[in-house]
Amino acid sequence: GSGGLISTASDYLLFMQMLINQGELKGTRIIQSDTLALMTQNHLNGDMDEMGAADFNGVSWKGVGFGLGFNIVESPEKAGFLGPAGEYGWTGAAGTMFFVNPALKTGALLLAQYMPSSAYPLRTQFREAVYKGL
Repeated sequence: GSGGLISTASDYLLFMQMLINQGELKGTRIIQSDTLALMTQNHLNGDMDEMGAADFNGVSWKGVGFGLGFNIVESPEKAGFLGPAGEYGWTGAAGTMFFVNPALKTGALLLAQYMPSSAYPLRTQFREAVYKGL
């Protein structure tokens, strides 16, 4: 964690497409659907805010749990997010974020580099723009 991810936007989008397709990309199974289901369920007793992550990365974690590698929106109302429950993804230390919403079969990627990432509400504005655009 916080070591940084090095990739390309096109590779990240392929990764997201594989997640949207329940672990399959271009006809090849990458992650078993049962494994992905386990990765995208909350393994906390509560939400991330209750676990001490309040305002981590400049966003609220109320109503957001954590699975095996992803945050999971359990209560959009509590989180103050648009869209249905079940969205999962991650936010990076320097403003980058991605999320996948399996119910809507969609995802979004924001690539940014600014610190502290709490300096601008870019992630919140981005998520709202994506959902309003759907």
